[in-house]
Amino acid sequence: MTYIDVGKSNLIYNLNPLVVVLFSKCILGENVTKWDVIFCIGAFAGVFVVSDVSGTTQVERREMIGAGLAFLSAITTGMQFLLI
Repeated sequence: MTYIDVGKSNLIYNLNPLVVVLFSKCILGENVTKWDVIFCIGAFAGVFVVSDVSGTTQVERREMIGAGLAFLSAITTGMQFLLI
């Protein structure tokens, strides 16, 4: 198993506010404006560019497992904030 840098992991983990915005419409029925969606897409694109997890080389492809686990952590933390 390959690990990813702490910086990349923190960037991906800090997507949890975006998860709250995206799931608040589905679960709680809150109003999500087009600006909320635009800023969420921009934030996700920024994290993707900075973390460089495109998977173009063998090393980066193996790092995708760690990045996927960090993203799963962001999703579960965002759901925790949403439901509690």
